[in-house]
Amino acid sequence: MERKRLLTSDDMLDMAGTYYNPVTEIVVTVDDTNYVDLSEVNLDKYSGKKWIRISEDPLNDSTRLEETLQVEIELEGGPKSTKDISDTSEEQQD
Repeated sequence: MERKRLLTSDDMLDMAGTYYNPVTEIVVTVDDTNYVDLSEVNLDKYSGKKWIRISEDPLNDSTRLEETLQVEIELEGGPKSTKDISDTSEEQQD
């Protein structure tokens, strides 16, 4: 199996895919197949470093994401479930 590449946040935004940070427990999905109509947006006031939030809700299939994370965690020799990650995170905050 191909070894997963470790990327910086700047690099990952240039490649479609789903990325996970095990320290922050944040999942980022980069999808370049969707079209967003920007005709109503004044692009002059935005730089490449600014983002527009299009939804407060994740637009991902959470079941598939959970299954994929489980496989990746097991391959890396980490906790046996994503629940273990959350428990560990809570313990570190105490």
